[in-house]
Amino acid sequence: MVNVPQSWTESKPKSGSYVDFLDGNTTRKILINVESSGSDPQKFLGVAEHGLERGSTCKDYHRVAMTDITLDGHAAAQLEYTCGTGATERHGIWAAATIGGKAYEFFLTVPDADFAASKPIYDEMVASVKLTPSN
Repeated sequence: MVNVPQSWTESKPKSGSYVDFLDGNTTRKILINVESSGSDPQKFLGVAEHGLERGSTCKDYHRVAMTDITLDGHAAAQLEYTCGTGATERHGIWAAATIGGKAYEFFLTVPDADFAASKPIYDEMVASVKLTPSN
């Protein structure tokens, strides 16, 4: 369970393990995913980062920061980055915890100009993550 804005629209792919939440007709997006991973969180996001650097969807990739964090008491990592330039520049922030061979991912991507206003949405999402079953 995780908190996302109630007004955002949930979009599930025809195939894949992720769920997107979209802010109406804007370009703000949250992605939540669970996938197999044998890596620690920093290594997992390092592989993801390599994909961003080499991929066609994130031209002019620039790492802002890679930090250690916790998600629901579990060791995790967080990658913040930008890609694109000028009016098309995007700002992303991605948290991942790796537990029992699975990566639990929480991701926000927005136009760079909207990042400061959107960051509290991301902060609430990752603060609300529940990876440990409650009794």
